[in-house]
Amino acid sequence: MTIQKKKSKQRSVSKKRAAKPADKSAKRKTGPSGENIQHTVKPDSSALNIALEAVVTISEAGKLKDQLQGYLDLGADLTLDAGQVHMIDTAGLQLLLAFVVEVKNQNRSINWKSISPAFKETVELLGLMEPLGIH
Repeated sequence: MTIQKKKSKQRSVSKKRAAKPADKSAKRKTGPSGENIQHTVKPDSSALNIALEAVVTISEAGKLKDQLQGYLDLGADLTLDAGQVHMIDTAGLQLLLAFVVEVKNQNRSINWKSISPAFKETVELLGLMEPLGIH
């Protein structure tokens, strides 16, 4: 399964970034699609930590899709951090599910670092805990 680009008009929305990382291996770099994102490269591996923003809805889906698509090409194992998510809709979850499935199809590992109560509640309600690999 590949994530295909869909052209749509989108408004630019300013978003609050996640809190500064606690460990010194975390760095702020330019993501695969050019925007500044926070990710952590573990010193002993090539795994990347991707922190999801507080709002993951259809209005942010285009930007998130481009960002996640870039990570598919990096070849590293991934850790998703949903600890700051306070709002997510089905479009956001559909995008994350497609991403998780593609990462697994590439025989790469994907793990969840932390999950906010709002994220967990929505994922459980839709029966997506297992398909997303959340335990």
